[in-house]
Amino acid sequence: MIDFNNVSKVYGNGTKALNDVSLHVDRGEFVFVVGASGAGKSTFLKMIMREEVPTSGSIVIDGINLNEMKARQVPYYRRKLGIVFQDFRIIPTKNVYENVAFAMHVIGATQKDISRRVAYALSLVGLTAKAKCMPCELSGGEQQRVALARALVNRADIIIADEPTGNIDPEMSKEIVDLLNQINMNDKTTIIMVTHAVDLIKQYDKRIIKISNGSIISDSEHPEIEEEHSEEFSDEPMTAFSGFYHAPNEDAEIEDFISTYGVEITEEMTIEDSASDKKAASANGDDTASDSE
Repeated sequence: MIDFNNVSKVYGNGTKALNDVSLHVDRGEFVFVVGASGAGKSTFLKMIMREEVPTSGSIVIDGINLNEMKARQVPYYRRKLGIVFQDFRIIPTKNVYENVAFAMHVIGATQKDISRRVAYALSLVGLTAKAKCMPCELSGGEQQRVALARALVNRADIIIADEPTGNIDPEMSKEIVDLLNQINMNDKTTIIMVTHAVDLIKQYDKRIIKISNGSIISDSEHPEIEEEHSEEFSDEPMTAFSGFYHAPNEDAEIEDFISTYGVEITEEMTIEDSASDKKAASANGDDTASDSE
């Protein structure tokens, strides 16, 4: 399902984010990715999302070589992905149903499909009774479940969860991971979850990949990988959102993010498209990372 082959990433400022990373994740597998801040976890996720391309090495996901993907193909590829952010990213002016449905509206789904799939997604996360509630009426855990339903509604093959429990209390955190676990077992959806919640993940019999200084230093599925570093990964709480984008400050910014992330690139986007194509072709890491994690 997911194959990293000797992947390295060096940003334009010289930061080495990933160093010769090789791994395979089977379809339907649940994987925790852990490591201290700055270890390379977010760059690893950005590679899967095709937000970044390797400086060297290759990435193949579900038979698709991401290195060779044209920028205009990226939105279609991203429809295979469901993304759950630490800061929820739900639209404050839309109710629960509308937030989840919005992800389907932007890709042109029919109203019949939207009604059916949204109802199903809300039932999976236990929010059917909250469908008409506004985000301000929900707890943090409920808001995160809305984000999870939105990630599921388009039948994602892979769910990427970047610190999904970072802004909720321990009890709610376990509920979110239990939901991810249920989705993984029932629908065979591949789950990649980055977390600092060390005590939490110890409660699950799942694969744990540990990253330090851009390298995989341990993998519970491959004990032959010898840890070359003595430090333990940090279990201290995150002090700031460490996702792929700066958190939007207004409703319009959130809507723009969601509505352009998985839709067809139009003529108005040709300049950006061309720049992205050039970046993908060179794969030389000329863009400077503000956050090397």
